[in-house]
Amino acid sequence: MPLKKFKEIIVTPFTAFASAVNPEHLQCNILKPHGRNYTRYYFRKFKDDIDTDLVKNFLHKLATDYISGFNHQLLLTRDYRRQLKGGLGTPTCMTDTIVSIAFSGHFYRDFNLGDDLTPNDRMFRRGLTKSENYLPYTIRGGNPKFHFVLSVATDKWRNCDKVNRLLNGHNNFFDDSQAATNSVGFSPNHKKSNPLPKPFGYRDGLTEDRGIEENAAVTLVEETRKTTPKSKGRTRTFPAGTFMYYQNIQLNPDKFKKLINQIVVEIIDNDAEDKTKETKRAKSLAKALIMGRFPEGVPIIAADNDCHASELAKMPFGYTYDSAASICPFQAHIRKANPRPEGSDPRTTRNAPIVRRSNYYGKLNLDNKNPPEVQGIHFVSFQNSIDVNLRSIMLRMKEPGSFDPITYGDDSPSFNFKIPNRYLSEKKDEGHDVTVNISKTDQLVTYKNGEFFYVPSKFALCAYIKNLKAQKDEG
Repeated sequence: MPLKKFKEIIVTPFTAFASAVNPEHLQCNILKPHGRNYTRYYFRKFKDDIDTDLVKNFLHKLATDYISGFNHQLLLTRDYRRQLKGGLGTPTCMTDTIVSIAFSGHFYRDFNLGDDLTPNDRMFRRGLTKSENYLPYTIRGGNPKFHFVLSVATDKWRNCDKVNRLLNGHNNFFDDSQAATNSVGFSPNHKKSNPLPKPFGYRDGLTEDRGIEENAAVTLVEETRKTTPKSKGRTRTFPAGTFMYYQNIQLNPDKFKKLINQIVVEIIDNDAEDKTKETKRAKSLAKALIMGRFPEGVPIIAADNDCHASELAKMPFGYTYDSAASICPFQAHIRKANPRPEGSDPRTTRNAPIVRRSNYYGKLNLDNKNPPEVQGIHFVSFQNSIDVNLRSIMLRMKEPGSFDPITYGDDSPSFNFKIPNRYLSEKKDEGHDVTVNISKTDQLVTYKNGEFFYVPSKFALCAYIKNLKAQKDEG
């Protein structure tokens, strides 16, 4: 069945974006859902005295030889989905590498791209006035100032070699005191019976026939044409693309366990004959209430959906620590938009899908029995609007009483949902009224400063290149 024709689709992890340009020119951002087990991010800043033509040539090389297009991605998506469903083994598309580029506010400010080529997002434009990036990396030269981040999603690290060679061949273009590289890796399932990489703990939506079309409607990006008094009646066109957000999130597993115990007290069946079994059941349910997922990966809002349950029954994940990084640890489950209720209008629920990349930072303790000495994740999210989608999600995550819609809230809300039989108490109750008084979300989570990046579609990237050349000619 052919894909429904959209004006433009930029396929990103767990979501897709649309606007009015040629799909063949689109830039893609592919991560785990399509078999990519590794992603490497290269943060770079051009030298202050670099010739603008050199920047133009470098970006032109990226746009023409490296940046992945929509048609290529669509074929990979279909190939992966069909081979996975057909039981044909490891999808052949997993050998491909997907490359995309995103620009920081420094790029727009330092190269003076002009108002027409600056993303029309209030929060992003406000960030252009800041003098520094807020990224979770300690590098030489103090506060980092990056112009772009280049992401490479692949199944094998050696597939990054071409991009490594490209960057190394242009080292004289970059400020070596303002550079960082971050790698995110996931281990595939090497069992002969199931050679495919394990999904990221929940359905990505894009591996279903209807997933692409549904997710395309989630965050529609129009090529904005706007007339303002300042433009004196002239119509200005803004480029289409998506926003990428990076942030470090520090987690406290001890307080997470304490919260679990608080909830267990509320839901445990004190009259149960087998106290050990009942305590284990209550803890599993308490974790699900916090995470929004049962241990096998089934969302609590879909726990009574047989399709969900059977599909995810063999996808367990850890809640606090996963040394193999192949299943979903607690660090991957910053709640609130995970998942969006089925059947809801994605344009009005303000719960558009977001991307959480689970990657520990800090010194690791490789002993499987102990967690890393520093607990935290690199948070990566792709959205079509900072102001409408991403900002609202981040604020809800930060505000006291808003971290989780089930167990948090000043009003100590109760919840009622259908629980799978294996998590029911001996009384076979299907609903629980739980009161948990949590006033501050920083008991579990501490947020460090992050940075917004803009991921232009390929036609917008070409517009940047032309504009850089025009500036050089005018100068």
